[in-house]
Amino acid sequence: MNKNIAFLNIILVIFFSCSRERASNITENTVVIWEEYVAARTAEMELRRVERETEERELARLREIERRKRAVGTVVPEEVIPQYTPFKIMAPIGSFGHIIITENNLTYWRILGFDEDSGYITEKYDIVLERVNNMLYVDFYYDGTFLCRNIAHGQKRFLVLYLHGDYLFLYNENNKIIQMGMSRETNIRSVTPYLTATSELWKGDTVYSVNNLTTINNLRPWVTEGSGVGEKITLTPSHSLRGRGFSSITISNGYVDFNRSYLYEYFNRVKKIRVSWGNPDEYIVFDLEDTPQFQRFVLHSEFQSEINFLEIEILEVYRGLRYDNTAMNIIIPWS
Repeated sequence: MNKNIAFLNIILVIFFSCSRERASNITENTVVIWEEYVAARTAEMELRRVERETEERELARLREIERRKRAVGTVVPEEVIPQYTPFKIMAPIGSFGHIIITENNLTYWRILGFDEDSGYITEKYDIVLERVNNMLYVDFYYDGTFLCRNIAHGQKRFLVLYLHGDYLFLYNENNKIIQMGMSRETNIRSVTPYLTATSELWKGDTVYSVNNLTTINNLRPWVTEGSGVGEKITLTPSHSLRGRGFSSITISNGYVDFNRSYLYEYFNRVKKIRVSWGNPDEYIVFDLEDTPQFQRFVLHSEFQSEINFLEIEILEVYRGLRYDNTAMNIIIPWS
């Protein structure tokens, strides 16, 4: 409305400042300009209305999908899950599927729709699990659909990183991630932080940067310049945590490499850490197992909603067989 009044005032000033002989022409031109202006404003308002309605419909559609997902659930049927097995990995894949890995089988399960009478599909593979220098590999003949679309059928071998119920990452011989599965809660609550470290190892032109810890699509570790004891990592969120603060951290330990599994034992691994968040009286000490598989550490604090900064100090390490440098593979903080 204010824009319209201002525009009229300008037109009136122009009109009364001109001679009577030109008044008629100016009036006609003013009417044309005004009509064009009104038409443009009307079109702009209509476009905004359509965009707003489109956005509202999309949000309503997404809410309905979530409601149906909660109603139907993505609970894997009992007949799909092996009940008696000494080793089992189970993790969500996408919004509607799960992968279950046992010593001898890999099973992929996915629901086909949201209705209560919707069915599901399963793919089952005979596999060989191999453990080499603390690394876990899976071998099988792939002829299904659960991997990325550009993955051809044939014999496959992947390096496996997992946290039962939450994470399942499969890496190929180029240390590239082929399949990433994580629970919906994990996906929503995981945070990509800004990282700094008190040291980073340089070898020629290669730096084993602390930023490698969050590049989960490619395996390359953070490595300390010295033994690692006393070195620190700081984490600050790259976006607002909306008042939740950091609640936990998930760590994959050591030097993890598909083709050079021996590097895990060659380098030091983290054994004990102290996690603090600004207040010297607020910290927790955690013990890490000597494994590259994911480990989660929960930050119990009455000030948890205010934790927007973490400092991780290495207190002890598992000594490497060849190098006195400490390596860490991945770190994933939760909000």
